[in-house]
Amino acid sequence: YQPFIDALNVSIQVAIGATLLSCVIGVPACLYLARSRSAWTSAVMTFLLSPLSMPMIVIGFASLFFLSWLGIGISFTALLITHMVVCLPYVIRTVAGVYAGIPTSYEEAAAILGANPLRVFWHVTLP
Repeated sequence: YQPFIDALNVSIQVAIGATLLSCVIGVPACLYLARSRSAWTSAVMTFLLSPLSMPMIVIGFASLFFLSWLGIGISFTALLITHMVVCLPYVIRTVAGVYAGIPTSYEEAAAILGANPLRVFWHVTLP
């Protein structure tokens, strides 16, 4: 039974780690890109969503070769990075869809009423 328990523990750790890293990277990136007026916004968003259009086996092999070239090799870190790359587009897609529908007037109203940027983010933007 022990190999199955070990595999379950690794799977749970990878799932939690990839989810947290995807949220920590994806939410701020998406919030910035959703309100950005830059010409690069569309290109960056397309790049961040590109893993959705590739077969997972291609992402797996590409990650294996690239991370081995970097010296990370076959490790828990490599597994975590690869799973984060797979999870990140789902976070970005979800946050972008929701955040695009929220008027900027909510954040502006909170700022006008005296909320600092962190408070605006925590009480208006994030919920």
